[in-house]
Amino acid sequence: MSTHASVRAESSAEFGGIARNDSGSVRSVSLAEAYDRWAATYDMPNPLHALEERVMGLLLPSVAHKRVLDVACGTGRWLEKLLSWGARTGCGVDLSAGMLLHASAKLSLHGRVAQGNCLALPFPAASADLIMCSLAAGHVRNLDGLAHELARVAAPGADVFVSDFHPLAYARGWRRTFDDGSETVEVPSQAHTVERVRCVFEDEGFQVTASVEPRMGEAERDIFTRRGKVHLFAAACETPAIYIIRFRRTGRNPVKEHRN
Repeated sequence: MSTHASVRAESSAEFGGIARNDSGSVRSVSLAEAYDRWAATYDMPNPLHALEERVMGLLLPSVAHKRVLDVACGTGRWLEKLLSWGARTGCGVDLSAGMLLHASAKLSLHGRVAQGNCLALPFPAASADLIMCSLAAGHVRNLDGLAHELARVAAPGADVFVSDFHPLAYARGWRRTFDDGSETVEVPSQAHTVERVRCVFEDEGFQVTASVEPRMGEAERDIFTRRGKVHLFAAACETPAIYIIRFRRTGRNPVKEHRN
């Protein structure tokens, strides 16, 4: 993609993909272990995913006949959609063997996903017309390296979508967590500012064509209700939950500048 407590709450309370860890009851593990353990339930209804899909759907261009690449594809949530919408070819890559196992079990994704690092993608230069990097940038410390590698595999004119946990939500204590049946686990991540993400990608020759910072809305209320957490819905709507940036690969040679 879990827990979240209201902005000033004293303890954590589950609602799907987000947590405020005030009680000390949430355990952190390595990134690979976290996603391997989350894989079995990752496709369950999740308000963060629902919000991202609702807003991203308004920004995506036609994918008909395009070569698409899903970086940090997880269980193939986006790759499956892009292929069903008419993409000519599609591939996904992820660090987690557990996530890829579940992705590979989906008929449309069999043979289309591979294990790999987003800083060294196993694809040739200029091989993708549309790249999705969904809810993953916060797992990458070397943001410059990520932007550089996506610039390498993006064809001139390619659209690149980067979404992630919003830093304002992170500052208020929201964390990516899940319950695997035995304990609540926090997925390690950090909060890159929206401005830093934009600047780093612009330095690699990308142009920002859209940037949105959506909050939870009425469309996500039902997930809270079904999980018995509707009392947390109003607080969840107070802060931007995610950001989504649409970049266009311009093809120009980037001019590097040092940024603190």
